[in-house]
Amino acid sequence: MKKFQYISLFVFTTLLLVSCEKEIDSDFGDFQAKLVINSIFSSNSTWKVDITNSRNILDPETSIADVRDAHVVITDLETEQEVILNYSEELGSYTAEAFPKEDGYYRIDVDHPDYPSVYAYNEVPRKITIGSLDTSTVFFDGEKRLQVNFNIIDDEEADNYYVWDLLISNESNENILPSGDADLVSTDNNTEVISDESFNAQSMLFIQDDSFNGTEYATSFLTEANLNEGLEAENSNNEEELKIQLRIMAVSEDLFEYLKSVESYYQNDKVNSSTINPIEIRSNIHNGLGIFGAFEQSLIEVN
Repeated sequence: MKKFQYISLFVFTTLLLVSCEKEIDSDFGDFQAKLVINSIFSSNSTWKVDITNSRNILDPETSIADVRDAHVVITDLETEQEVILNYSEELGSYTAEAFPKEDGYYRIDVDHPDYPSVYAYNEVPRKITIGSLDTSTVFFDGEKRLQVNFNIIDDEEADNYYVWDLLISNESNENILPSGDADLVSTDNNTEVISDESFNAQSMLFIQDDSFNGTEYATSFLTEANLNEGLEAENSNNEEELKIQLRIMAVSEDLFEYLKSVESYYQNDKVNSSTINPIEIRSNIHNGLGIFGAFEQSLIEVN
């Protein structure tokens, strides 16, 4: 998974902009750096945790760096079995040759003498069941677009949170973070619209099951342009043929809110206006920053 500079999206000192001159006290003595934990995991891959430090954006003497000598433990809260993660110089991450379990419940603890100790909890969701999927080419605003329709069979025994996007690749992509690229436009009134802009495209679409708990739910979206034509052009320049895949993820509630906040950050960043409030990236790390979040995914070829 690509490392995300989570901490750079936070402002640690509040500034009030007024129409008068005022000296800003540059004493940074009250600032205390925190650990920044980034671990987005599923039952299909072994444990991997990225750890950096936070910095004071008003102090040029501080910087973000990997924290390489922390003590990292993940505990299975059902069995109380502990897994110790070790730092890998090659990967730049803490790893262990152990897999999270589907429906498992975990706690991470990170200790380091230079920072406050941090911890977080998260539960791995159950795998997704897809009822049906079909695609078609439609015309919207005079342009050809790909339309994707699919059904989610919702598990009534849990509160479920779903996220989906499209991948253009010949293999699965471990990075599940939203991007600045906007490809998808939902035609579903229940899907959460991240941007205030009317009918604006998003890199990911989001929905929770509070309106269709325990039923089969049908949803649909359009791409911004005809991806099939673009894919044909890309394939002509590649030795191995690429494909379009629909990636549907069941995610934990914490990861759902985190991904929405990252998507919102990118969407607001596209609107060049000083009136837009800064986006706070969600965190579930106690005494620190970052995300410890779980997902399960289903990849379906759509072309």
